[in-house]
Amino acid sequence: MPLATVPGDRAPGRALDRATAVVACVCVGFWTQLAVGLTLGLLVAVLLTPVWLPVWWRYRAGRLLLGLAVAAVLCGAYLTLAGAGTRAPDPYGARLTASGVAVVVTSAGVLVWAHRVLAPRTVVVLYGAGMLASALPRAAGSTDPWKYELSVPVTVLVLGACLTVSSVLVQVVAVLALAAVSAANDARSGASLLVVTAAVLVWQRAAGALAPRSTVTRTVVQLALLGVIAVFSIQAMLVEGVFGESARARTQAQIDTSGFVLAGARPEMGATAALLGAQPWGYGSGLLPDHGDVLTAKAGMAQLRYDPDNGYVERYLFGSGFEVHSVLGDLWIRLGPPGAVLAVTVTGLAAAGLVRALARRQASALRVLVTSLVAWDLLFSPFFSTSIAVMVLAVALAVTDSRTVGRAPP
Repeated sequence: MPLATVPGDRAPGRALDRATAVVACVCVGFWTQLAVGLTLGLLVAVLLTPVWLPVWWRYRAGRLLLGLAVAAVLCGAYLTLAGAGTRAPDPYGARLTASGVAVVVTSAGVLVWAHRVLAPRTVVVLYGAGMLASALPRAAGSTDPWKYELSVPVTVLVLGACLTVSSVLVQVVAVLALAAVSAANDARSGASLLVVTAAVLVWQRAAGALAPRSTVTRTVVQLALLGVIAVFSIQAMLVEGVFGESARARTQAQIDTSGFVLAGARPEMGATAALLGAQPWGYGSGLLPDHGDVLTAKAGMAQLRYDPDNGYVERYLFGSGFEVHSVLGDLWIRLGPPGAVLAVTVTGLAAAGLVRALARRQASALRVLVTSLVAWDLLFSPFFSTSIAVMVLAVALAVTDSRTVGRAPP
């Protein structure tokens, strides 16, 4: 099961508890702003704090993540005050960053509490339904609705529905069908991660036939080898046009630019390294980049043989704040080292949970994909996107996997 249950931790579900949990799970998945820095999910989660916080506090990972989130937001505020005389203020960015971090913890807290009164599949499907309801209005005006708006919500819905299916074949077919849709809509990273998910499920089934259980160390080594094979296999498939001619042409151009598809596809890595090299303590959540910051970022991108003088850097990356197209970079720059530690901790806890599930031969397609998405987003996707929604689900999985202290609250 993707959401672990502590023995004796699930209280008898009362009708009001179940009804509240159903509504809350949909609302926390609804990522649409009611005002700057305020979403429906955050509002509902804050109102339900007396309900979910006692449950959340029992988990060691929950207390750790809550402490890191508070430290990160405070560090971002301090860096903003410290640099207020050197850069223009960005109150919108400050509120958006703080609310994003709050959403990750509070929404995950609601899902952890809801798991005590609803089945795991129900929690995930309701959360995915909220994500989809939030994405549909945006999809109408999107240049690529599946790639940018619909792929993650639909995937969460489908794989959530597969949680009670014991057949590996059904899960693999569902994952490959989603991969085919993503490939047809030029969502290369999404299609690639879905193919990796299918490969991990097949490997888990084959390994389970030889040994019902494995050690964590052996599983880590095998997973690392599988990951390396998958990366180069997917790059080869992209170059050969398996995912379509458009994907082939873009991939080949990126390889010609930098020698490796990831470096060519994400030159923002160079900007991140240059900015943090110049100021490793971060820049603050409420400040705008100045001209020197833009030049520093451009120099870092140019080292990857990318031409930064094309308007993209000025308009998207630094037109309305610091944006370096990675969760790790975004949180480090805005919230300092505590923000980076928070991002890495979420990924580490998700990965640890996946490894333990694989060692028991019990990893679901949902767990494999969510962990893969969080790891990908850590380095290659912006924080202010579906990354937040995926992190919420990953945090919920990680917290319910961690140890508890004391008895369950009534």
